[in-house]
Amino acid sequence: MISIVSGGLFMSILLARIISGVITQYESWRIVYWISFGLQYLMLIMLFLFLPDYPPAHSSGHITYFKIIYTIVKIPV
Repeated sequence: MISIVSGGLFMSILLARIISGVITQYESWRIVYWISFGLQYLMLIMLFLFLPDYPPAHSSGHITYFKIIYTIVKIPV
């Protein structure tokens, strides 16, 4: 699981550099920053639209330390 996340992060960094290089080959380097600004703003809007702002119904709002440790052990199994 960790290798999938690390590989995804590494590939996204490599692809971002390749794509920004292709864009700057044909346009100004400033366009890359404007596109990045627009995509980050779009992600912020999507977070506000789709991320719930309320806790799950089954949660009591209080998680003990032992429950956290239990979930860390339970997830890989």
